Amino acid sequence: MAPKSQTVIFRVRGIPEITSREQLERAITEDFQDDEAIKTQLSITPGCASDDSQTSLLEFTPRHPQYLDNVVNDPSGEMTSMILIDDEACLDISIDRNFYGLTQLYPTTPGERIVAE
Repeated sequence: MAPKSQTVIFRVRGIPEITSREQLERAITEDFQDDEAIKTQLSITPGCASDDSQTSLLEFTPRHPQYLDNVVNDPSGEMTSMILIDDEACLDISIDRNFYGLTQLYPTTPGERIVAE
């Protein structure tokens, strides 16, 4: 039996605040090759910086799409890409797998105080 491949989680940074989860998913899956039967799971949360951007975590099953091979194989584990949102807005986003810096994992309730214990 072949060994099970390890899932790679990707982080996408620089997503404008007005971009919806559905718009991002459409843009990410648009570059899949016709023969790639890949399922996508993603979350989208406010970014940790104060630049009105969002961050997304991406997981692909059973494997990541071919266009992300460079991110997986590159020691820096990062690439910058231009994606098209709804045929009108072109975004310059960063996709990585190294998670250097801060990454918010889930959205918080607006106006609620965040306490670290």
